[in-house]
Amino acid sequence: MHIELLQVYSAYKKIFAKSEKYFYYSKLYNKNIAFLISLEQCETYLSQINYLLSQFLFSRSQEYIDKILFLYKDICNHHQLCKSDQIETIKSLIEVELCLFCNDKLIPEIDLDEKLQVLQKLISSLPKSTTQNQWLPVSDFMYFMYYHKSGNKKALNFYNKLNSNAAFLLFSNIAPVALFLLEKLPYEKELNVLNNSSLIIDTNDAFSILLLDLYKSVVYFKNNELKKAINLLNNLLNTNSFKDYTHIHFEIKLTICVYYLLLNEIEVAESLSKSIYRKIKSENLTNYDNALSLIKFFNAVIEGKGKEEQDDLLLIFKAKNSGSKHQLLNHLINDLNLLTVKQ
Repeated sequence: MHIELLQVYSAYKKIFAKSEKYFYYSKLYNKNIAFLISLEQCETYLSQINYLLSQFLFSRSQEYIDKILFLYKDICNHHQLCKSDQIETIKSLIEVELCLFCNDKLIPEIDLDEKLQVLQKLISSLPKSTTQNQWLPVSDFMYFMYYHKSGNKKALNFYNKLNSNAAFLLFSNIAPVALFLLEKLPYEKELNVLNNSSLIIDTNDAFSILLLDLYKSVVYFKNNELKKAINLLNNLLNTNSFKDYTHIHFEIKLTICVYYLLLNEIEVAESLSKSIYRKIKSENLTNYDNALSLIKFFNAVIEGKGKEEQDDLLLIFKAKNSGSKHQLLNHLINDLNLLTVKQ
């Protein structure tokens, strides 16, 4: 490894200090110094990119994509200067993340299926002493998200691997792994908050903490503990500022709205849906037509419209939501029918 070669070349420089070989080993020593600095910078960029990516996923703001692309281009420059499997692994990982979580057209020449195979081969081929060799669970997460989004049954195999790895969520500096919490819900045979309390997360990562609480609220809901689910999310709203994170704010409020409707607490649910409607209209958030369709469905439930009309409005929401880059309530999408049944 390069860090070991550095020690070797340093020793050779001293041994051949009075020989012509001194300049040869000095050149190799300097080359490895340059590589290590470059690798350190790329690892730092990867961590920064994932912080920006979490902010993008919570806000859906283009400004974060622009910052990510700026850092990605710098990593490409490092890769050009220092051809290395470790730096190529970082570059490939970021390319997969951009395609999976942002926009598959950001890097149009990327074939995601092929890039995933390259990423896994790169990680597997690195010596166990490298940091990147420990990223195989991240590769499994990428495969899970890829197959899950396309409805491929292969996602189940990766779900089983990730779900049995208690420390998997600690890779939050490498990828937005906390998304797994919500995306794995359709694969859960038995939801139990106590069983999931052993999940290990980075306590300094607000992104992971918030998604874990959202996941726990769904677990409470599935176990018919709606009051606990509501209290948990209301506590999130009271203790966090969502001023710049519109998307996750909508997610939480709409989730609570569903819970209140199931409890038949109509006034609170209506107040929440109206506050979202006003924000979309006042700030001209044109990407949230799906949210407006969902609010129409909520209004039909609140007003006690016929089941056929409610079903039609729910179908419209699902159609708009499935094709949107601003998807909402995927963690409850199969449970919204309970609202029509209730009425």
